[in-house]
Formats: sequence, structure tokens, C-alpha cells
Amino acid sequence: GEPATAPLPATDNSLARGQTLFGIYCSVCHGPQGGGDGPLGRDSYLPETAVLNGARVQNLADGDIFLVITNGKNRMPSLSEQLSPGETWDIVNYVRSLSAVTAE
Repeated sequence: GEPATAPLPATDNSLARGQTLFGIYCSVCHGPQGGGDGPLGRDSYLPETAVLNGARVQNLADGDIFLVITNGKNRMPSLSEQLSPGETWDIVNYVRSLSAVTAE
């Protein structure tokens, strides 16, 4: 129930890597800004947890987001075979940065 690795700091490099990885693995469902409006997400039913820049996901602990990416949940598949733990933490850091999008 806990990540096996410690979180990586949200440095500029981590955020840049996370943004790139998010574009490859996540944006197809979650959309480029985490609004749940990716090409696959907007045409199918996705729970509000697919909206990454909203309060429900932004209020989760970093470790919880890490575990969802790693293990999958509901319709989201596990990405444990595609991503290293460090890459997963980069995505967690990037997902955290998406909360600024809703504040604008």
C-alpha cells in the first residue's frame, strides 16, 4: 500500500520529464492539461478521478497518485511495466503542477 521508493523533488528537470511522459502515457485519456478531455477520455465515460487538475485528485497524497499510476485503478491500466519508479515520480510532480492550471 506504499510506494517502494521515496518521492523525487519537483525540480525543473523532473517537471519537464514528467510533462513529456504525461504526454506519452496519460494525455490520451486525461488530456494535455489533466482535464479528462483527451481523445479517448472525451468520447467515453470517465469518472471524475480522470480530471487530474481538480480538487479530488489534487487532494490525494503523492504516494496515492504514485500507486494509481503504478497499479492502475478502475479503467486506468497499470503502467508499472512502462515506467520506472523515478519516471512515475516525475509524472506525480507534473500532475501536481496541473493544479495551477485550474487557478488561472
